[in-house]
Order: sequence, then structure tokens, then C-alpha cells
Amino acid sequence: MVIGNPPYMRADSGQEHLNMRRNIIDSEQYETLWEKWDLYIPFMELGYRLLLAPSGVEAMIVSDAYCHAKYSRKSQEWFLKNSAVTGIDFIGSLDVFDEASVHNVICFFEKRDGKANRPLRRLHEGEFGKVRLLPTDEQERSSYRVFFPEEMPFNLHHKRSL
Repeated sequence: MVIGNPPYMRADSGQEHLNMRRNIIDSEQYETLWEKWDLYIPFMELGYRLLLAPSGVEAMIVSDAYCHAKYSRKSQEWFLKNSAVTGIDFIGSLDVFDEASVHNVICFFEKRDGKANRPLRRLHEGEFGKVRLLPTDEQERSSYRVFFPEEMPFNLHHKRSL
């Protein structure tokens, strides 16, 4: 099992972060980096791809920007294709960490084929643990929008080209 709370910081501000970003890109070992990604994006992929054993589970608590930020789309699509997305806990406005101004989401990925998997999507309301189950569908028929807490089942599917 890999459990992580990677840093929530843009990897494109300040010379130190720009150097770190360049080193990460130059390593050529990440498939999920896109646009102005936050540092937790390569952490999520690294934990899954390089540290996790077959059938192992990764749990990452990250900024809920992962749900909506455009730079997350490549990561979301990658996990839908390469893992079983076993759970997504949308924490919403609940404060998980003292003195933190960031809202969170917890993603659970199992290192196995996920085509027939149905991600368990939970929205925590009022207090942690008080959940409302959100609609879901088989992962093979779902798009990156499964990571959006407000999406209904008819919006979770890939858009078909005409």
C-alpha cells in the first residue's frame, strides 16, 4: 500500500520550483504532466507506477483542484486507463488539516485492470464520515469527469464524436 499527502504547490513559481519542475520533466519518467501542473501530479503517478506492487492500493489526499483543474485531466485519464479507481472521497468544504486553507479529495487506486470497476464516489457533508454516495458507472465507460463531484451518470461517459 502507498499512502501519500504530497505537497500542494504549483511547480512553476520561484526559481527553486522551476528547477524542480525542469528536473521532473527532464527525467522523462512521467506520462501525466500537462500544462501548469501542481507538484502532487507526479507524486501520484510515481507512487502508483513505481512504488506500488501488483494488486496494491494507493491512497492520495490532494487538493480538490485535482477535481477541476485542466492540468489534472491527463492524470485522471491515465488512472482511468491504468488502474482500478476504487474510490474518490470528495471532502468539499470540510477542514481536514488544521490551519490549512485547501480543500481536499482522497483518491484510491488499485494496481489492476479497472475496466469493469465501478468507482465508489462519496461526498462528505457537514462532517467527515457523513457521506452521500454519488452516481457511478463502469470505469471503461467513464470519462475524466468521474473526478467531478457534481457530475451525474449521464455526464460521466465519454462524449461520442458525430
